[in-house]
Amino acid sequence: MTATLTQGSIVRCSRCDDLQKPFLGKVLNHLAHHVIVQIINFDPIDRYMVSVLGGQVTLATEQVRPLHMIKINGKKDQTSRG
Repeated sequence: MTATLTQGSIVRCSRCDDLQKPFLGKVLNHLAHHVIVQIINFDPIDRYMVSVLGGQVTLATEQVRPLHMIKINGKKDQTSRG
């Protein structure tokens, strides 16, 4: 799993010691067994702690899972009417 954790990856983070709920983050730095994550989406119950932490947290690599983005094209046929 460490091969897919690169700088800039969007990850889902399980609950850490500082926050009560899981959250989404962006990998800022990948160390040997830890990842520094910028918190980008979190539960409102954790808003105070996110502010105290400065929007960043260090987690073990086992606590994060990379998200896979897919592109969905809503318009299948682009024809002009007229």
